[in-house]
Amino acid sequence: MALSIERYFFSGITKPPAASYFYFKVDNAYLSKVYDELQDEDEIIGKILAIKKPASPAIPYYEPINIPELEEKKENRFILRRNPDADWLYISLEDWHIIRDYGIIKEIYKIEAKLEYALTGIEKKRIDIYPKKDIDLREK
Repeated sequence: MALSIERYFFSGITKPPAASYFYFKVDNAYLSKVYDELQDEDEIIGKILAIKKPASPAIPYYEPINIPELEEKKENRFILRRNPDADWLYISLEDWHIIRDYGIIKEIYKIEAKLEYALTGIEKKRIDIYPKKDIDLREK
């Protein structure tokens, strides 16, 4: 079970260590407010299901981009930065290098991902995210 999301990319002016400048926002009511032991710079582990681009400027439809290197990976890492209204999940540098090489560098793209567990604190304690029920925040 997990938290599934579909969100726009954003580009920041600062970033956590081991992260790119690109992130996506998750309403913190679904993440850091209910898992209050989560801290800045914790790792959220999940799977990038798709990176999507606009099919056309006039049509609000997004189509997936084929990125074999992402599809082959079992897990992806996101670095958490807590904010008052939303949690910002930064793409790890390892995953960003794959995404960037496909030219996905603007804020018009969307990411679809499944967030499965967190590694928190210095000891990297594992916290499963919604282990009993899938929570789906993807656009229908």
